[in-house]
Amino acid sequence: LKVEIFSNATTKDSAFKGWGYDIYLNGQPYIHQPHIPAVGGMSGFKSEEYARKAAELICNKIRNNILPPSVSSRELDSIGVLK
Repeated sequence: LKVEIFSNATTKDSAFKGWGYDIYLNGQPYIHQPHIPAVGGMSGFKSEEYARKAAELICNKIRNNILPPSVSSRELDSIGVLK
């Protein structure tokens, strides 16, 4: 698994604010997440660090065969990315 963090301001998803992430599996695009999952609205993460923490949570689920690797707002809050 490989994680790439991006600023929405520099992508085709520029309508979104903040940061997002891409997850690649075996070198192929697997997840493109320009906004915070599991919460209302279409805002990106407030920082690159928050996007990375969320992406690592998803990667951990994939590594542990928890598929689909969905996430709840409670999980995101528990890792401190909804501040």
